[in-house]
Amino acid sequence: MADNKVIGKTMFYIVVAVLAVALIWVFSIANTANKMATENADAVRVPEYKVYHVAGGPGRFASEFEGASEGVENVNQGDYLWSSIIVQNVGEEDAEDIEINITAAIPIEKVYFATTDRFVGEVVSQEENANEVTINMDGFDINENIMVFIPMLPTGYEKPFDLQKWGKEYQTHLEKVTIESDMTEVTIYAPGYAALYE
Repeated sequence: MADNKVIGKTMFYIVVAVLAVALIWVFSIANTANKMATENADAVRVPEYKVYHVAGGPGRFASEFEGASEGVENVNQGDYLWSSIIVQNVGEEDAEDIEINITAAIPIEKVYFATTDRFVGEVVSQEENANEVTINMDGFDINENIMVFIPMLPTGYEKPFDLQKWGKEYQTHLEKVTIESDMTEVTIYAPGYAALYE
């Protein structure tokens, strides 16, 4: 009988020891999984861009254009038909080393751009390809917007410009917009142009 008590106590201690080891093992796995989830969440945090191409420019976005053309002389707004590109950083991370490349179907002389915090600039098209303009910026914060104003002078339009016709056709004059940063790249194509770049 005494042996049964000893065996019973021994079994009890063995079961308790096994349960203790099992609990330590489960907590260790849970802790490791939690650490990995946190590290992965940090790795997944990247900038994310929404890009809009809309008709209109200085007349439609007067205050933004005022910021974008600050210090630029002789911007004759009425001499061009305008479209605008709005880029928003809706991701979970600020972006660095931003490059916005705009490719049009017709030559563009220059573009004007401004950010939410009023960083402004004027970019002239590249000599080797007058249909392409590249904007470079150091950073692009979360919830910040970039406004890019594109003056165009397509054939078939004479002053006074038919803005209703332009409102229906403006997208056909822009081929694509590519935004690249240190962690993310996105390209949008105007209707009908994606097949040209496949």
